[in-house]
Amino acid sequence: MKYKIAKKAWGIDWSKIDEGAYYSGNIDPVHADTRGKAKSLLLPDISEYKLRWSDDDIVFTNIPIVRIKEADKYEFNGELLTIWEYEKKQLETQRISKLDGILEDTIVTHCYIKKGSYYRPNSCGYTDFRNKAGIYTKEDAVSHAKSCSDLSIIPIDIKEHNEMIKSEINDLSSRLIKEDSK
Repeated sequence: MKYKIAKKAWGIDWSKIDEGAYYSGNIDPVHADTRGKAKSLLLPDISEYKLRWSDDDIVFTNIPIVRIKEADKYEFNGELLTIWEYEKKQLETQRISKLDGILEDTIVTHCYIKKGSYYRPNSCGYTDFRNKAGIYTKEDAVSHAKSCSDLSIIPIDIKEHNEMIKSEINDLSSRLIKEDSK
């Protein structure tokens, strides 16, 4: 998908600055229509640095700037965003829409909550095992997931869940030790 650039991003070419690797994180990219305007914006922040090979002071005519295309701003629905910001916003919109779909699904009543591992009952710790995972109403699960993008929710198939728990109960009951009755 091709978008029209609203603002071009420019930054310092740190390879041409004396000890540039040391300073490279100090100055953020600027947004300007032309190289000259970008130089004007960047010069006050870099005027005390020196050029790498000549040891000359940095002035408007020799300031080493480069385009930083990944920081370009594009207009999306009235907002100026980088492509990365736009894609992140789109993914978040899709995630929220999916969560809303779960809320509207009348078949789904309960969900597991996952953040890498499953939430345990009452949000008390984590487990890698579904049979030890907590069971949450879809409303609670969606509410948690909407507040934290790291969370995902998994709708529970009630029949499958109950069979899993019954199997676990049978497995545990096979290990019961019978007490002698006296």
